[in-house]
Amino acid sequence: MKKLRALILSVLVGATVCGSFASCGGPSKDVLYVLSFKPEYNEFFEEVNKIFLKENPSIKSVDYKAVDTNNYNTVFSSRVQSKYLDVFTSEVTYMMQGTNAYMQPLTKQDYMDGIKAEYLTRGSFYDPSAGGEPELLTLPLEQVANVVYYDKGLFAEYGVEAPETWSEFLAVLDLFKEAAEYPVVQNGVALTPIEAPIIFGGKSEWPTMTVLNSVVADVVEISQPEFFHSIKDYDTNENIRFNNAIWQEAFDKVKKIGDYVDNKIWGLDYSFASTYFSIGNPTTGKKYPMMIDGTWSYSQMEATFEIGAFALPAVENPVNGEGKKNLAVKTGTTLSVFNGSNKKTVAEKYLEIFFRDEVYQKFVNFTKTPSVKTTVTQSDELVNSIFDSAKYTFVEAYDSRMPRYFPLPSASEISSLMKGDLTAKSVADSLQQRVELNKKDWEKYTGLAHTK
Repeated sequence: MKKLRALILSVLVGATVCGSFASCGGPSKDVLYVLSFKPEYNEFFEEVNKIFLKENPSIKSVDYKAVDTNNYNTVFSSRVQSKYLDVFTSEVTYMMQGTNAYMQPLTKQDYMDGIKAEYLTRGSFYDPSAGGEPELLTLPLEQVANVVYYDKGLFAEYGVEAPETWSEFLAVLDLFKEAAEYPVVQNGVALTPIEAPIIFGGKSEWPTMTVLNSVVADVVEISQPEFFHSIKDYDTNENIRFNNAIWQEAFDKVKKIGDYVDNKIWGLDYSFASTYFSIGNPTTGKKYPMMIDGTWSYSQMEATFEIGAFALPAVENPVNGEGKKNLAVKTGTTLSVFNGSNKKTVAEKYLEIFFRDEVYQKFVNFTKTPSVKTTVTQSDELVNSIFDSAKYTFVEAYDSRMPRYFPLPSASEISSLMKGDLTAKSVADSLQQRVELNKKDWEKYTGLAHTK
């Protein structure tokens, strides 16, 4: 994960863009500048833009820009420097990298009444170094989860069901890996040809963190549930070790999953992953039975088959103390007002439009995400089955829960681990070395928290 200093550095670098942007005339008072890292939500944002312009005649146009996650920090930093920014999207990982520093505190208003208290809490942050009280900095639009999507028809055709244990998951992977190498014929009829057992956007690297999140939710959360609490309490005892047997197991299993990834997938951009899962490899016509991804990708699937989903089981008995399976989740897209904006009041009207029941209901339907409002519901059967609290215990995803002062493995490291270029031991040892080097400085840093 990029460190906060990288974000600050890119702000300075961004000053060179368009001659520091100032030479471009500077931000206009009758233009609302909106930046998003969700290009897949463009259609919905454009609808909100139309409503906003109709109701706010002082604003002549909305300068809306959406960039992919790989380029978001660079563009965001440039916009911060130039002040060509009024409203922006964020999420927990970006906040850990420093976007929270540019969020205008929001005062409680009527349009927030329908937002569930838990999401208002998630949008409220407290920085111990600043003192004071927790402030509402951003409004979450969705909750997302890391899951394995699968083609129910293919599973039935090959006679397998959604796995519930680690060994069952490996057995399904083995079956489809063999089918990819040796096409299966039953009763004289060839079964649907398989390209590879699983797919994701390997070229983009960051999707590998969904694999790590899913494995950690079982291996670490079940075996060592106190691990993350110890970190947040600045506990420096021997429990905080990335090269212990538990974390070694987690990294080993991430590497094992990499054994089932077709080499061509490492050249596949994330933007194409959902399409390949939906229709198969467009060159060969062969199918992918499973896709490991976040639930944010569901709205991009245009499959003609019935899609199922399960939480990746990384241990033989993936049952926690509550008698349920852990599911790695995090706050997804959030909306914020830029604290350097010269149109803060009108910018917050943009947020108000988003959370109107009739508008937000369209968002929930369009993005296929759980609702954050008590007055809006999600009717999609698959979404509701994924976010079923009777079946799953929701645990915060590893890559979004670590305090800013604590090291994380990078997406590049996890990709290299899955490719076989790094060993599980080398990743664990490297991470532990960073822990030891930074331990003396832990208490000099402040992590964001929802409460004091």
